[in-house]
Amino acid sequence: MNPLIMVDLTLFLLTWNVKDTGPDNGYGDLLNYAFSSSNGTKEPDLIAIGLQEVSFKILGPEPWVTRTKEILAERDYVMVKKNQLVGILLMVLVKRQSLLDFTNIKTDYTRTGLGGLWGNKGAVSTRFDHKGVSIVITNSHLAAHDYNLETRITEFKKIYGGQSFEIKNPDYRTMSIGDHDLSLWLGDLNFRLDDLTGQEILQKIVTADLTKDSNERKNLLTELLDHDQLSNSMRLGKVFVGYTEDPINFSPTYKFVAWSNEYDLGRKPAWCDRILYKDKGSINLETNNYRSHPDFSQSDHKPVSNFFSLNLPKRLKREISPSKIKFIIPTDWKIHHDSSAFYTFDTPEINSRQMHSSQHENTPDRELNLQTGINRRRRSASRDKTTKLSEFDWIGLYPANFTDIEEPITFVWANPESIPKQNTSTIRQERSTLSASFDPMASTSSTDSSDSVRGPSSSSAPIFRVDFSELVLLKPGQFRLLYFNEDGQLLAISDPFSIHR
Repeated sequence: MNPLIMVDLTLFLLTWNVKDTGPDNGYGDLLNYAFSSSNGTKEPDLIAIGLQEVSFKILGPEPWVTRTKEILAERDYVMVKKNQLVGILLMVLVKRQSLLDFTNIKTDYTRTGLGGLWGNKGAVSTRFDHKGVSIVITNSHLAAHDYNLETRITEFKKIYGGQSFEIKNPDYRTMSIGDHDLSLWLGDLNFRLDDLTGQEILQKIVTADLTKDSNERKNLLTELLDHDQLSNSMRLGKVFVGYTEDPINFSPTYKFVAWSNEYDLGRKPAWCDRILYKDKGSINLETNNYRSHPDFSQSDHKPVSNFFSLNLPKRLKREISPSKIKFIIPTDWKIHHDSSAFYTFDTPEINSRQMHSSQHENTPDRELNLQTGINRRRRSASRDKTTKLSEFDWIGLYPANFTDIEEPITFVWANPESIPKQNTSTIRQERSTLSASFDPMASTSSTDSSDSVRGPSSSSAPIFRVDFSELVLLKPGQFRLLYFNEDGQLLAISDPFSIHR
């Protein structure tokens, strides 16, 4: 049966206005902060990096994307979505072992520059479901300058109210940012400090940075934050209604002389770079270590990060379904030869004993819950039996240690018509190696995947076949197959297999 799983998710969020610079040698040290023992959380399941003022490239790979994947691949993270609007870039990476737990990944964007005609200002968002919890992450770059407070408020409202995401699984629905269980908002929000001169602000910052008394430092920063446009506008209910920001215990993150920690008083210092969040109260949310990173100085902004930990209360546990698509691991692929991939589509059977054993013995309504669960399974099984794999589903060929699910080596459209039963006996006999479950830790050093877990497929499960052309099978090595449905959702991952010379 479908297991009931307690949500336990950790996220690391980072925002940085990089001022048209590329990643330098210190970028790895910044990302490695996500794994510092001082963060008080386990290694994050998801890392989201929001950059602003990225030097926009029309041709060729984006250096920030390339370098981010290189650094985090060492810890087995995979890029699941990158969303860019001119210089506003949001990258979302998750642990390889958790790839199938993130579903319904969708994106949207909003232009606010030049009255909505240009994307130098605006926002990009990526949303997803994780074991029943809906989460959206928004990276925005709002209007600059002290006097544009009302413009920033208007831009926020346009982004918050204007973005939408079409979700097709399990039921069709359209969600706004505010519909999600958790909204995380980061970026160069550009809110400034009112009623103080640059020199007055700088004097308080210097005094706060020099003092060894933590209470005195807190009081000095609080005096500055009393003039913060964002904090005051939130208190008045003008912007980010319902959102929370952790206490700010770091100095203003803008504006610095590049490659230094010296403020550039051509603009008044301010906390332009922020991370906020809003949840509906149905999840247990904890944050940890909201801070800036003053040692990183290539830009006129300092990076800002925060950690988030989510737990779903026991009463709100939700069912998740295992993938019904399973690959039959290839054993005879060769370069410069046409090769075939086979996969099955299983329909789970109703097992009342499993249903009964999954119920808590001390549940007062155990019998009612049991019958409800069985009825739900029957409806699900009925739908599964009539489910047709779409001709617009697709299967991608990837390196075994792929770092980006949006960059296959090649792909083919899935075949929604199963092989006739009289033609499957040889396949079942010769290709009995099934990827019964995705093992992300499976060794990729083997030269033959025939040592993988073996087990004959169900005799009732139909087998499907797709063909890869000799023209694209050009290099030997270890590879995987990934199955995506027509909505772009990842449904299955094969174990590693070899393509031989």
